[in-house]
Amino acid sequence: MMKKNILVTGCGSDIGQSIGHILKKWEHTGKLIGTDINGENASKFIYDHFILVPRCHDTNYNSALKKIIDEFAIDLIIVGTEYELRMITEMNIEGNYFGLPLVAVDLETRKISFDKFKTGTFLKEHRLPHPFIFPITDHKKIEKFPVILKSRYGASGKLVELIETEEQLLTNPHLNDPEYFLQEYLPGEKNEYTCCVYRDSSGNMLDIIFRRKLLEGFSFYGEVEHNNIISEFIKKIASEMNVTGSINLQLRLVNDTPMLFEINPRFSSTVEFRHDFGFKDLIWSLEDKLGIKGEERNIDSKWKYSKFYKAYTVFYE
Repeated sequence: MMKKNILVTGCGSDIGQSIGHILKKWEHTGKLIGTDINGENASKFIYDHFILVPRCHDTNYNSALKKIIDEFAIDLIIVGTEYELRMITEMNIEGNYFGLPLVAVDLETRKISFDKFKTGTFLKEHRLPHPFIFPITDHKKIEKFPVILKSRYGASGKLVELIETEEQLLTNPHLNDPEYFLQEYLPGEKNEYTCCVYRDSSGNMLDIIFRRKLLEGFSFYGEVEHNNIISEFIKKIASEMNVTGSINLQLRLVNDTPMLFEINPRFSSTVEFRHDFGFKDLIWSLEDKLGIKGEERNIDSKWKYSKFYKAYTVFYE
């Protein structure tokens, strides 16, 4: 198969840089082009060509991207930012973007997962364990504090607030904002997990589970855990959603019951760690999209490593 020229948007983020590291080593990668709104990041040292573009909602964004696609004869696109992925989800874009193959999870999964209240409702309707959720208008029904105040559409852990008392809730500026809702607080920070399920277009599934620790909202340490209860739970979610692609799930174990509090319908910040472990969901997604038969997949979950530690690399010019 001829090598593919790949465009990754939002390549300056930690996710975009991780995607770049993986694709640089992929045998089918031709030219690797990255775009971002900010030039003060290390992606220029990772991608073959790094190009500044306007924000995705800017009126000049489409023409800027189209020019890059034509100039570098791009073959496929990976969207690296959640903001742009949300935008194209609102536009009902699924298999193709700018007339080219789009490597992303299916549209319906994105629609459910990008609305955090809709995610909770989905879990409830399918009788899957979940924290209780309340529309903000039902705040008088809250009997126990603390609770979590969340935006339905917040990204990357933003617009999330711990509400510890009724007084704090009643004086909150978002109390009457329909874009916010209340969610049961889940105890057990030491039992927090970040998980990934990859499900291909034929319905075959693989998963990997990390017990993790966070620093400023990012996973800086994780340890693989083989947990059948969690594995069955997250695969059940992927099956009920009819996922095609890769999803990241955040949950806590509460009294040995997995309680999901967020689904990210995109490649997550642990994508490079997973790849190095042998869980190559980015490559599998590319192979599935392009109809490539790749290497045999590790269905026995015997991963190469057991732990990851996130470090920092400095580049100079």
